[in-house]
Parts: sequence; C-alpha cells; structure tokens
Amino acid sequence: YTLHTLFPYTTLFRSLDAIIKHLKNLALGDFSNGIKTEYLERKDEMGNLALELNKMVESIKDIILKVDNESKESVESNINVVSTVSILDKNIEDVSCTTQELSAGLEEMAASAEEMNSTSQEIEEGIENINKKIREVALETIKIKERANSLKETSKESKKTRSEEHTSELQSQ
Repeated sequence: YTLHTLFPYTTLFRSLDAIIKHLKNLALGDFSNGIKTEYLERKDEMGNLALELNKMVESIKDIILKVDNESKESVESNINVVSTVSILDKNIEDVSCTTQELSAGLEEMAASAEEMNSTSQEIEEGIENINKKIREVALETIKIKERANSLKETSKESKKTRSEEHTSELQSQ
C-alpha cells in the first residue's frame, strides 16, 4: 500500500474516532463541548453524520431546558399550595377562637352562629380551591413525569440505535 491510498482511511478513522469520543461524552451527560468545526465542514458522509449529531445534541439541550423550566414552574406552584394551606390553617385558628367566644356568651349566640356559618363557607371555598390547585399540580406533575420518561426512553432508543449502527459499521469493516 502506498501512503496516498491509506490517507482517506486515516482521515475517515480519525473523524470516526472524534465522533465516537463526542458520543461517549454525551452518554456521560457532558453537553459542554461541540463537534470540532473541521468535522462539521466536511463534505462527505462523516460531515453529514457530524451535522446530524450536532442537531440531535441541540434538540436534546432544548428538551432538557424545557423540562427544567416546567419543573421550576411546578415547584413554584407547589410553593403556592403550601402558602394557601398556611392561610387555611390560620383561618381555622381564627374559627376556633370565634367558637370559644360563642360558648362564653349565650346572648350573642344567634349573631355568632351566623358569623360562624359565613366563616365556614369561606373555609369550605378555601378548601375547595386548595383541592383544585392540588389536582392541577398533580396533573402537571404527571405530565412532567410522562415527558421526562418519554425523553428518557427516546434517549435510550437513540443511544441503542447509535450503538447498533456503530456495531454494524464496525462489523462491516
């Protein structure tokens, strides 16, 4: 073999090694480094592979960012629920004080009973609102979990497909 005939194979294997190294970093969760420009600018199959891999990485980054944002929104929603429960707890304490005052004065019983009825309706509405918010948060949490599981499965399938393609390419050589 002459040096001239081995050169295409050397550049092919060097490009393939660089892409495999990049895939290994991605598999470890390292999305900080991109594919070198020299591989992205190639006008052959390796260049196409590098471009498509780069697109896939950007798509995964976008999905991770969306999941992260939705998780933050879910946490904020949970904080609001906790705040509402705290307000409800305070309202319950207020009702308890009102009830003690009612038992102390028999002549004010009729007026206090009406006040209790009104406060109970507010508490009931508060509880209904909390239950509604809890259901909303639960539904959002399930959606986020389903999206995360879907992303995880897609990533596993992509990784498996890439691994099978790589194994197939290695075996065909």
